[in-house]
Amino acid sequence: MSTLASLPEDIRYLLLKKAADLDTLTSLILASSAFYSTFKRYRDTICNTVLENEIRQHKREALFLLAFSDRITRLDASCAMFNLAVNQYLNFGINGAYTLDGTDKSTLDERNLNDAKKSHLHIRSQCKVFVEDTLKFHHNERGKGDEPPIPATGAEKQRIIRALYRLWVFISLCCERLSPVPFYRGQTLSITSEQVLKLFESWGFWGVLEIKLMINFYWRTLEPYIELWWGQSGSSPGYVGQLTIFMSIMVHFFPRGIQQWIDYREETECMRHHLPCMDQSHPEYVHSNDKSEPWNYWLNMFDDWRNGQLFGASFEGPGDIERWPDTPPRRLCRPGHPSYGHDEVNGVKSWVRPFSWRETPDFRVCLWDDWRLKDWGYAMPDFESEAEAQSWRQKRNFLVVEQVWVFEICGDPETNGDQVIDNGAWIEEIEEQLFSI
Repeated sequence: MSTLASLPEDIRYLLLKKAADLDTLTSLILASSAFYSTFKRYRDTICNTVLENEIRQHKREALFLLAFSDRITRLDASCAMFNLAVNQYLNFGINGAYTLDGTDKSTLDERNLNDAKKSHLHIRSQCKVFVEDTLKFHHNERGKGDEPPIPATGAEKQRIIRALYRLWVFISLCCERLSPVPFYRGQTLSITSEQVLKLFESWGFWGVLEIKLMINFYWRTLEPYIELWWGQSGSSPGYVGQLTIFMSIMVHFFPRGIQQWIDYREETECMRHHLPCMDQSHPEYVHSNDKSEPWNYWLNMFDDWRNGQLFGASFEGPGDIERWPDTPPRRLCRPGHPSYGHDEVNGVKSWVRPFSWRETPDFRVCLWDDWRLKDWGYAMPDFESEAEAQSWRQKRNFLVVEQVWVFEICGDPETNGDQVIDNGAWIEEIEEQLFSI
């Protein structure tokens, strides 16, 4: 039987180039010294090709940001261009490309691939920050400070990268802008309620929860700046005022420049140096006039949509929300709750569910593999089959359905945390190499 080491070098070279992402590439390198030898010989070509493979997994967002991010934020942006951007993002699954002028299509070719790679590496760096912060928090929460946390799997990282890309899209589309250019003065660039609803539905239930999770993460991360700002101003912080500061940072610095804000959050003098950038009168922001109210409105709409409270032309009432569960049900209990059967009231209420009229769902679970959630204390009772759950659900009224229905979370339940290889150092080396190319 042939082994990895016995494969011809040209085959090893092709296999390395076919890796779906950088984590898969590093796994191959670690699996065989022969693969590592081939990798060293063709490092630049292999790294670039695999990075392109990874970007294509997120091409809807990556291509959108390449095609429209600058166009909808610059001074001479028009309402027509803004509406074109929104509609083409929503219809990307149909067209598979973005048309800018009726003929030209945005694709991953030599003209824009370098820009896509740079943006993607910034997204990956933010993925690393989020992973380290979250895993450290859960690790310390469980009293395992002396043991290193189990690193994120490749599947978890790709979900986080997808959420970060969509956060960038959300930031780009959901901030109202008033252009100060005389010809366009007074013209508002703003997404409509109908477009926001379509945006949420295109991402799906867990997709929008992933974005909300990222917003909460950055709010918590940047909160020291907000506190310092209001402490210097001497005024009492209001929610809209805090949101304005937070949004200014995110709109203008995410993802390329956000890391410097994260790095300086524990150094008061460095934070003071960055504070002028949050002042709407600062020259850097005179042209933008970003307003917090629209984003605040969309975030509130987001929560209403998530909680099943957004009723209108496309939302007839509670019963209509039952169209959300288009994935198999999954039983998942919060840490500390016993795994009761489905007919037990306490057990039903302990489930992690998609929405509730009374409680905020535990959406922290949306990005992580099943085995990790179990390690964090979540229980997954196996007291009924999927078919039984479907049949049982159909016989209950909406109030019962909203208590017990859960959505499938991506991840391989067979994955064992002990099998995860910590390839963080290799990933960092490859990313540094790519940044320098």
